[in-house]
Amino acid sequence: QPQEVEFFSSRGEILISEMKGKKRKDAIEKLRMTNPSLINDWESYVCSIEKTSMFVRNSNSYPYTSIGKLNTYSLFAEKTWSVISATGYAGIVLPTGIVTDEGNSKFFDLLSSNGHLLSVFDFENKESLFPGIAR
Repeated sequence: QPQEVEFFSSRGEILISEMKGKKRKDAIEKLRMTNPSLINDWESYVCSIEKTSMFVRNSNSYPYTSIGKLNTYSLFAEKTWSVISATGYAGIVLPTGIVTDEGNSKFFDLLSSNGHLLSVFDFENKESLFPGIAR
């Protein structure tokens, strides 16, 4: 999904990134007059995401994780599962949503019902061991 906050804050538009809802959308629209180059970058970014989403959903390469809101980590997990051999294993670090998000439920059911999933560990950054990661 296009991430307005991340996109605009990474380009120095902190005020836009801090705005909420319609106010942020209106500020982005005003960039057509004040910063056409930035709005062009935004529209290219959005278009790229839409094209990638369309490809993923229509490719039949991700039958379990291309449902609902797309997450790259889910797609990565399904691709990993699809390329390892029947006797192979993969250890990957993913957000907890791989086992809790509704959009991943078919994939998680597949993994857990066929013996493909050996274990799941969930870590919480309570003590801020990883400063850049939310607790």
